[in-house]
Amino acid sequence: MHPIFDMRLVPSLALAAALAACARGDDDRVTRYAMAELGKPAASLRIAPRTELTGSDDNFYLVTPEKGPSLVVVVPSVGPIFDARTPGAFDRVARAERATERLSQLGAERVAAWFGALGGGVCPPPPLDQAHFTEVNRNPDGSVAISYPAGYERRLGVERTCVIELAADGALRSGRTVEVSAPRAAASSWKRDTHE
Repeated sequence: MHPIFDMRLVPSLALAAALAACARGDDDRVTRYAMAELGKPAASLRIAPRTELTGSDDNFYLVTPEKGPSLVVVVPSVGPIFDARTPGAFDRVARAERATERLSQLGAERVAAWFGALGGGVCPPPPLDQAHFTEVNRNPDGSVAISYPAGYERRLGVERTCVIELAADGALRSGRTVEVSAPRAAASSWKRDTHE
């Protein structure tokens, strides 16, 4: 192999090894955290990265035990690991990521997904399989309201929308599900003209 090619390859391999070691370190930390929080042995836990949620300062993981509910775990770049049951979990992520200020880089869909995962069950998770499912309203004071469809109750004719209001610093002002009566289709009656 040519020496110049070797010199170019070494930094790339070193970077790949460092990234793999960091990811492995997160996996180990998440495993230890989940074992302590869920009271389950490591062999009974499946850990998967939630890359659709990961931001610049926070990595997300889904921990699924053999039995029992799954747990969303957040590994911040600074500070201790926490999970979806931690009070203020969404607020911690939204502030650390500067969600209001960086909304166009992060994407409103990602911020809505954080709320669905960390918002304490106030709203169901958003429809991540759909593109551009959020509506964003920016206010003069720098705050932002993000909304997304949160379900439809056909029997009652009610559409649900999740509304997330963030202060200018990214702090959660409020999160709620709003119900709106869905418009009902009106059937027209047709009368056939029998004059022939």
